[in-house]
Amino acid sequence: MKKIFIIGLFCSYILNTSFISQNNTAGNLTVSVSTIRNNKGEIEFALFNKSEGFARDTKKAIKIVRGPVNNGNCSVVFENIPYGQYAVCIYHDENNNKKIDDTWYGMPTEGVGVSNNPKSGGFSPPTFEAAKFKFEPTQNSISIKIKYL
Repeated sequence: MKKIFIIGLFCSYILNTSFISQNNTAGNLTVSVSTIRNNKGEIEFALFNKSEGFARDTKKAIKIVRGPVNNGNCSVVFENIPYGQYAVCIYHDENNNKKIDDTWYGMPTEGVGVSNNPKSGGFSPPTFEAAKFKFEPTQNSISIKIKYL
């Protein structure tokens, strides 16, 4: 009886470690924004795992999540994201028209931001390289500063 108990414990340990290691390949990424200038519309968050389209074409994002503005803040969760390198770009869609409004010369009239909060270089948005961060079990939330031009 003692041998069966020990074998049972050993098998249980093996199954649990196997299950835990499978679950450590992905997690939930929380992204928050504060100092939003009003409670109109929503914030759109676009998650990228490569530079193609970053901060220019959200159709190339691997996931897009929208969240409501509440008292100048907004947080969303990207669920079940594989751990790795990512960058996030956001914009404040104040009029809920699902696009970034801009001036005739291309400057956004709604708030924008990217992960790592790098300084932008004039008329160009920051690069994926400047905005990328490592998403892992110990680093599973980021904060983005929104800028209104």
